[in-house]
Amino acid sequence: MNMNKWKKYRLKDLCVINKESIKNEHVFKQIEYVDISSVGTGILFGSTIMNIENAPSRAKRIVKKGDTILSTVRPNRRSFYFFKEANPNLVVSTGFAVLTPKQNVNNKFLYYLINDKNLSEYFANSAKGSAYPAIDTEIVENAEVKAPDIDSQTKITSILSAYDDLIENNLRRIQILEEMAQSIYKEWFVKFRFPGYENAKFVDSAMGKIPEGWEVGSIGCLYKVKSGFAFKSKDFRSVGENPVIKIKNIQNKFIDLKSCEYINKENSFSVKDYILKEGDLLIAMTGAQVGKIGIMPYDNRNCYLNQRVGKFFPKFDFLRNNMFIYFFAISDEFRNRIDNIAAGAAQPNISGSGIESISILIPTINLLKLFTEAMQNYIDQILILQRSNNNLSSTRDLLLPKLMSGEVEV
Repeated sequence: MNMNKWKKYRLKDLCVINKESIKNEHVFKQIEYVDISSVGTGILFGSTIMNIENAPSRAKRIVKKGDTILSTVRPNRRSFYFFKEANPNLVVSTGFAVLTPKQNVNNKFLYYLINDKNLSEYFANSAKGSAYPAIDTEIVENAEVKAPDIDSQTKITSILSAYDDLIENNLRRIQILEEMAQSIYKEWFVKFRFPGYENAKFVDSAMGKIPEGWEVGSIGCLYKVKSGFAFKSKDFRSVGENPVIKIKNIQNKFIDLKSCEYINKENSFSVKDYILKEGDLLIAMTGAQVGKIGIMPYDNRNCYLNQRVGKFFPKFDFLRNNMFIYFFAISDEFRNRIDNIAAGAAQPNISGSGIESISILIPTINLLKLFTEAMQNYIDQILILQRSNNNLSSTRDLLLPKLMSGEVEV
């Protein structure tokens, strides 16, 4: 690429930051709200529909199609997202800067500028405050970037977007597979329409009428829950070979490996018992997101479990793929039990034994075996798609800085 086409800019030259905010005369009675906890590195984990009068005071920034949002709180976590589509009533937290591209700026190119790790490092180094490090709008506006002409921007965007589109398609397929598997779980273990239910007798229990042969027990009858290793803060690095999975990396049933911190290789030998493997089921045990669940994806590095993150250890081989406890753990019943146990403290907290004490309806061993076998194909496909996304993401991330610097010609 002809580097003469590239020029230096400040971000405010390429976009308008926080163009629109909610006013008293906001037309919508109901909003779709996105908070900081719902955004990872290029990933939106979900949004909440709420009435405007019930919205938190920080629900102010209006987002339009083609905008990019960037978390100004703890910028080292690299939380940002591009809105390919946006509902008219979409609103995000004031913890985000909303970037709206100016004329002759490709909107997705602007997003890829924000994706640049050098820019993320600049934001992280510019953050103020120790307990709640953040950057202000002025720092975002004055960040220096380079950009080529609009035609080159469009070419670069088309290359990188091809990877993003494949990743997005895989995420949709994962969601469909999970919904199909969950429908089987609900049929068998909630509605009691399991194979052979027509001939089943029902008996009284502490949970009401249940099939004969089933028991009211606890999670601890089936799983052991153990928290991770107490790494020292001085051991963590921003780059390295051994990622550490913390609470912040559990994002709405996914494990976000991009925002991990690392430990040095020489420290890893003493914590080999805390190495994670593909398919492990993890749970947050402290903080506002206590009880959130995530399935560990494949990674060819040694990934370690940090303290205050729990891992479910099946006590029996017929529970090996964790799907039985996974679907229970994303249910409202489990969520309510977690909230009740964790309530009352300044910092919500739950122990491994506390999780194990939660009541659960335990079907017969034969039915659990049958369910595990029925789920295996679903979890295998989900993990394959997660692997594919990791590979696509890694390839895109290797290509992105080369394209965005002009090193690779388009």
